[in-house]
Amino acid sequence: QANPPDQAKPPENAQANPPDQAKPPENAQAKPPDQAKPPENAQANPPDQAKPPDNATKPEDPKAAEYAKLVADGETAYVKSQTAKAAQLYRKALRLNPDGADANLDLGLALLDNDAKAAIPFLDKGLKADPGNARADKALAALGVAYQTTEKWKQAIDTYSLYLQKFPQGAQASDIQSALDQLKADHQ
Repeated sequence: QANPPDQAKPPENAQANPPDQAKPPENAQAKPPDQAKPPENAQANPPDQAKPPDNATKPEDPKAAEYAKLVADGETAYVKSQTAKAAQLYRKALRLNPDGADANLDLGLALLDNDAKAAIPFLDKGLKADPGNARADKALAALGVAYQTTEKWKQAIDTYSLYLQKFPQGAQASDIQSALDQLKADHQ
């Protein structure tokens, strides 16, 4: 009765950052305002009380600085389509800070195209660590794609529904709504 899985296609633009759509750099000053989504708590917390990124304890902490450098180097490699090198750098960053949202999300996005199953735990952990991360829109869409690709229909439906709840005007909302409608028709 259900249509074959290939009839419910994931949103076409919900893949990891293609080289022509480079991820913004980590430092906020370099991000054009139209490309970066501020954290959800940005309005509630004055700048001097803002949460430090990736659970870094102190800015002068050498471990935090090394983590940030590895993530930045990974992003540079990823933008140059050096996915394996990027993944290696993100994994090194995660050895320094296993809960780091940026490294988890970046690694999940880097793995998505070649190994959706492996991407899931990194995307999930990164989104839980920092739901207001600038990558949350793209990462939540990617998590839905990963679940759909691995035929985890309920999780895909739930994740796409959450995406539409959190980002109703998101860049991928229309494609996600179409995929969600098809998944519901085929798998509920």
